[in-house]
Amino acid sequence: SQVVRGALEDHGGFLALYDKVSLETYDSVYSEMMNFFDLSIKTKRRKTTEKPIFSYSGQLPGIPLYESVGIMNPLSFQDCQKYTHVMWPQENHHFW
Repeated sequence: SQVVRGALEDHGGFLALYDKVSLETYDSVYSEMMNFFDLSIKTKRRKTTEKPIFSYSGQLPGIPLYESVGIMNPLSFQDCQKYTHVMWPQENHHFW
């Protein structure tokens, strides 16, 4: 839509709110994503899977502010725990 396009062009993104998610849950997820993106580039590039679209992507010359990451099978507690252990060997229970 034009509104989404305008938000992306003017601000580089937008926030979609869903009133069925509590503010506490939203804040927790947002906080942990900030923790992830604050990790060093070397850490974010650690191998978590053989699938390229689920690895870290970022620091690209043409789009310097772009970063993305995917977690294989994100609904699996064990897979999220495995991913978290790769990123934070000392553990990060909040990210799970």
